[in-house]
Amino acid sequence: MMRLWVSILCSWAGATACIGSDGPNSSGRVQAPGATPDQESVLLDVVTGWNDKDKEVIDPQGELRFLQMADEDWWSQEAGYFSAFLFDVTALPADREAIETRIVIEHWEEDEVMDGDITLSVATGSLDFPDVIDSTLLPVVNGRVAQDVFTWPVAADPEGLIVVVANDNPAGQKALINLLYLDVVFAP
Repeated sequence: MMRLWVSILCSWAGATACIGSDGPNSSGRVQAPGATPDQESVLLDVVTGWNDKDKEVIDPQGELRFLQMADEDWWSQEAGYFSAFLFDVTALPADREAIETRIVIEHWEEDEVMDGDITLSVATGSLDFPDVIDSTLLPVVNGRVAQDVFTWPVAADPEGLIVVVANDNPAGQKALINLLYLDVVFAP
């Protein structure tokens, strides 16, 4: 089933490269479309995060894994709170400059979440008090069967980049996230 989902997602996204269920990296992540054949794209996983509701660092061996693999385990973003995430930049080539950074998020929202309730931001600073430098509203898709992969290109250096997901739903409904990573494109 995972191979079929990844194949469908690769076709839907027009992906130039796809990481599927075979091999050592079986996360189900898809490189976002846009890199040309002479460019290299590196995918960066979430390595740590902050849960504003519980006022604590997210356990890397526990709930943080919900964001690292396309499976049926979902991070639950509670209404009235934010979560902030930092990425593993050790895979970035030291001798090349990033020309584009894309945030890729697989998500769905509970029924009463409305457009404008979920904000996706890029920030610097600390996880518990991020300094937001840009934001966009996450397109709402209600219900698990309607889950969506949203890609947002940002003008930001991936080193030290924090991604913030905030849920401002007044009815207390949740946003659920299955996968979150950075797709960083380099020039040849």
